[in-house]
Amino acid sequence: MRDAACRVCSNLREKVNSLLRIRNLVVEYENKRERVRALDGAELSVQSGEIYGLVGESGSGKTTLALAILDLIGPPGKILSGEVIFEGVSLLTIPEDELDLVRGSQIGMVFQNAASSLNPTF
Repeated sequence: MRDAACRVCSNLREKVNSLLRIRNLVVEYENKRERVRALDGAELSVQSGEIYGLVGESGSGKTTLALAILDLIGPPGKILSGEVIFEGVSLLTIPEDELDLVRGSQIGMVFQNAASSLNPTF
């Protein structure tokens, strides 16, 4: 019983302190021949003041995760499920004009293109 109570308290602390919370994020890309699940239940929590680096092999889903956080997955990709909560706001459900106010000013991405690598956008 005590372990369950500790887990509940830990989860509540995470929800209160999290700057960014990603839960069960699923993204797929589809073409005429196949469907590829690029993210399958991705989860991550970043607390205020933390710096988070995303590292992995080519094709492991790093860019897909970053694009999904900003709700920038375009065709042929699709976010199938999950949630992205930034400062208590669901980025996947707010209107596009409100999301545009968040992108680049409160949360951003440094793209891999060397020419723009020192200028964070979106």
